[in-house]
Amino acid sequence: MVNMSSNNTKENNRVTISNNQAKYYSDVALGYANQAKIYADSAKLAESNVDLLLDNTNFTTVVENMDNINTVAENINNLGDLSTSWGNISGDISNQADLQTKLNEKVNTSDLSAVATSGSYNDLSDKPTIPDISNLATKTELSAKANSSDLSTVATTGNYNDLSNKPNIPQAYTLPTASTTTLGGVKVDGSTITIKNGVISGSAVYDDSDLVARITSLENKINTMFVTLTINPTPDNATVTLTAQGFTQQGNSITVTTGTEVSYSVTATNYTTQEGTWTSQSDETKDIVLEETTCVPYYANILVDNEGNYKKPTEINVGDMVAAYNMDTKQIEQTEVIDIHSPIRSNLVVITYEDDTTIEVTNDHAILTNEGWAAYEPQACHEVQNVIQLNTSQKVLQLDLSYKQIKSIEYIEKPEGIQCYAINTVCDTFITEQSIVHNCGGGEGGWPGGDRG
Repeated sequence: MVNMSSNNTKENNRVTISNNQAKYYSDVALGYANQAKIYADSAKLAESNVDLLLDNTNFTTVVENMDNINTVAENINNLGDLSTSWGNISGDISNQADLQTKLNEKVNTSDLSAVATSGSYNDLSDKPTIPDISNLATKTELSAKANSSDLSTVATTGNYNDLSNKPNIPQAYTLPTASTTTLGGVKVDGSTITIKNGVISGSAVYDDSDLVARITSLENKINTMFVTLTINPTPDNATVTLTAQGFTQQGNSITVTTGTEVSYSVTATNYTTQEGTWTSQSDETKDIVLEETTCVPYYANILVDNEGNYKKPTEINVGDMVAAYNMDTKQIEQTEVIDIHSPIRSNLVVITYEDDTTIEVTNDHAILTNEGWAAYEPQACHEVQNVIQLNTSQKVLQLDLSYKQIKSIEYIEKPEGIQCYAINTVCDTFITEQSIVHNCGGGEGGWPGGDRG
């Protein structure tokens, strides 16, 4: 940059103003000239109307403005007389040789390094490597070191003899001769104790027959101390739980000491749980035959009293009273629920009566008909004796002790299974919907009354 004095600044301003005026008058002159050209062209096109052209007010204005054009020209000529000094740089506006020389001495900002304008250490190139002193010992660490002159001699020699206050070490031990009162060495005598080929041998006579007899007797006692109970469940997928002396285990075999009481429970899907206890003096194998659980689905309606009130199986508990058919009195009465099973079953039978009402039971559930106990699959009904095949010619005993004709029997397979319930009562029966069915609790079966309808 070039610094100028205040006088030079005023002179520069004056030159700038004169230049602006010259440009203004030049532009005006150009405008007037264009107007003159337009009207000249019009005159050429209509030479016969020269008088008209001269009378035109716009043309007269052009003529009048010619003086202004001359003034512009004079002002332009006067511009050549303007001059100004450039401070310490000689020459004027028309001669800038010294100014160019000064400019040549300047440096282009594009040629400067980044640090020239940022002033940042990070913008320097070829910076020196500053060593990392973070791991150097501190004055505190240095003061913790001991001077070698303060160390004992043994610190650098490691020699026992350079120690002070050395302990008293006794003389080497000599093994005394062994005697009845002194523990010591023994010399071989060549008879009872001998050495041959570096091996010490001794001979002695010992009768161990009594010890062998005692061990044999103990083994016999141990072998007879424990007994094993083995449960053989049917079907094979049954789960056996054995409990003895407060311990419970899964598996079909348990070994306990003689006289220990063992509780066992055998369960399987679709079968009645078998439970019992065992105490034995010898090994024993028990064969447990599980019986299929015949029942009704979870949505069945179970009659609970003579007032016509029903409950779902899930609402009934052991100890509750439900309505049942007394096989001895041939009457409907209330009886106590003594057991409830809730297996998952997949084989159901839907029985439809002549009035289109229905009941649903499992395929092996016994139903009281005019011909006796009948089931869809009587061979699978182990709990009731003398069960016959259920068919549409039969009639089923109802709550009012009348019989209702069977219209159709439909077997339904439910692979996914549904929750069912077996309601065991004192009377061995209960009433679902309005039909009398067996509770599969172990009744003798058979219908002594013959045809009732």
